[in-house]
Amino acid sequence: MSPRRVVADVDALDAADDETGPAATIAALKSLQRQIGRLDRDRYGALSRAALLRQEIGELEQSLEQLAGAARAERAHVDVRGATAAGLEACEREEKAAAALENDVAALRDDLLRAQAARAQAQARRDAAVAAAAARRARADERLAALEGEDAAADAELVKRHAADARLARYESRLVKERALRDSLHEALEEMIAVNKRLAAKPRYARRTAASAKKAAKRPPLVAFLRGCSQPPPRTPRPRGVTPPPPPSRASRRRSRSRSRPRRAAAAAYDY
Repeated sequence: MSPRRVVADVDALDAADDETGPAATIAALKSLQRQIGRLDRDRYGALSRAALLRQEIGELEQSLEQLAGAARAERAHVDVRGATAAGLEACEREEKAAAALENDVAALRDDLLRAQAARAQAQARRDAAVAAAAARRARADERLAALEGEDAAADAELVKRHAADARLARYESRLVKERALRDSLHEALEEMIAVNKRLAAKPRYARRTAASAKKAAKRPPLVAFLRGCSQPPPRTPRPRGVTPPPPPSRASRRRSRSRSRPRRAAAAAYDY
C-alpha cells in the first residue's frame, strides 16, 4: 500500500465522515489502526528477511574466502611448468564457482537493498497513516468542542427562555389584575354617572348641577374625572317632618373637654 493510497483513503474517509457523522469517524479510525498494524507486520517481516539475507551473505562470503584460499593453495602446490589439463580444468571450475558465488552475493546484496527500500516505504506509509489519523483526531476534537459550545449556548438560551416565560406569566397575572381593576373602576364610574343623572333629574339640584357643569366644561377632562372621583358621596335628603338634632350646649361641650383632658395628658406622657 503506497502513501498515495493512504492519502486517498483518508480523503475518502473525510468525505464519508462529512456525510455520516461521528460513527463513520470511529469506523475510519479503526480501519486506519488495522492498516497501521498491517504496515507494522510488513515492516517486521522485511526486517526479518533482511536479517536472514545478511546471514546468508556472510555465510557465502565465508565460503568464497575458503574457496579462494583453497584455490590459492592448489595453485601454490601445482607446478606451473608441469601443470596438467586436469589441474587447469579444476582451477577453471574453482574460478567459475567463485564467480557464481560472487554473482550470488551480488544478487543477495540487491535483495537486501530492495528489502531496505521496502522497509523505508513501509515506514513512510506508517508515518503517513499516523499523521492522517492524528489530523482526523484533531478535527474530531474540534467538532466535539464546537458541539459542546453549541450545547452550552442552547442551555443558556433555554435558561433565558424560561426566565422570559416566568416574566410573561407575571405580566399576564398583573394584566389580569389590572383588567379586573379597570372593570371595577368602569362599574364604579357607571354607578356614579347613574347617581349623578338621578340627582340631576331632581329640581332642587338643577342649579348646582348647572354650575358644576360650567366648571367641569372649563377644566381638562382628566382633572374633571379626578375631582369627580375625589368628591364625597351625595347626602341623602332628609324626609319631611323630621327635625335635625339640636347642637350641643356650651355646658355639654365643657364637660366633654374636661373628660378628654386627662386622656390627652396620659397619651402625651406615654413614651412610644
